[in-house]
Amino acid sequence: MIKPNRAPTIIPDPEEWITEHYVLASFAHTLSTLKQLLGDEETQIDHTISYTHEGDLVLGNETINLLKASYGDDHWRYVENYLAVGEY
Repeated sequence: MIKPNRAPTIIPDPEEWITEHYVLASFAHTLSTLKQLLGDEETQIDHTISYTHEGDLVLGNETINLLKASYGDDHWRYVENYLAVGEY
């Protein structure tokens, strides 16, 4: 009996999937909190958090450095992979 040629179903590793989504949810929460904390004009000179007209996230280099330091390399890679983050 010949079986039909089917593409293998790719099922993500559950632990990796949970980690990725936890990191992204945590990042969104941190970004929201950071935006509130950096609300004064003097702080915003060094820390940029904004969006383009297309909806892409724009982070200043100081903000990126702050977030990288708090998330670590592995978790920051998740953020970079799943979000369009522009550096300005």
